[in-house]
Amino acid sequence: MAGHSKWSNIQHRKHAQDAKKSRLFTRLIREITVAARENPDFKTNARLRLARRKALSEDIKLDTVNKAIQQSTQIESHQVEEIHYGGYGPGGHAILVQAFSNNRNRTAGEIRHTFNKYGGNLGIAHSVLRLFKQKGLIPLANSALQEHDLVELAVQCDAEDIVFSAQSGFRPKLITSIESYESTIEWLEKNNIAICEAEIAWVPQDRLLIDNDDILHKIRTLIDALENLLDVQNVYATCSWQLS
Repeated sequence: MAGHSKWSNIQHRKHAQDAKKSRLFTRLIREITVAARENPDFKTNARLRLARRKALSEDIKLDTVNKAIQQSTQIESHQVEEIHYGGYGPGGHAILVQAFSNNRNRTAGEIRHTFNKYGGNLGIAHSVLRLFKQKGLIPLANSALQEHDLVELAVQCDAEDIVFSAQSGFRPKLITSIESYESTIEWLEKNNIAICEAEIAWVPQDRLLIDNDDILHKIRTLIDALENLLDVQNVYATCSWQLS
């Protein structure tokens, strides 16, 4: 029985990992398709370049990426659209959900149900969007840099700010404007400064630290549930927490 139990646990973990990888694959391909619809030339489309870079970094084959770009001009691809939903979680913390969907009613229903199930409520469209601003986020691979080195680095590479996220193990992240995002990455790479996966994200203009364990558990559960929905691309919140 013990052997059977161990095998079942291994299979369960494998299925969970496969499902997570499949969701990531789907999300990355959708991002490429939506970005390429605006302009299929990644050399002149910054959003597509980023989506392409992320897909390749996750070992998605170049042929698959190119096929997604080519298919972006087909009628079927236009059925998938980018939608933003705003709501509030436990404790009144604002949550912004970015989704790619070919069925608005289905996606809205799933997101509303998830908010309600885990103690939140879905607001009207774009209700919380004003609380966020799109920025470039560039995590640095070296978390041992001294504060004065980071400040000097931020100035040299034209970053706007430096943040330390508990969720990423307090690895420093450079925040840039959308316009200087790619040039900052190029400067870092040119100067042999290792970075982790960079992204364009909706960054809260004010972030509140959760210090109530009950609220923390509830809001993390809500965010996890939202992120597990197939149509959901990213989830952003106006709160942060310490690692336990």
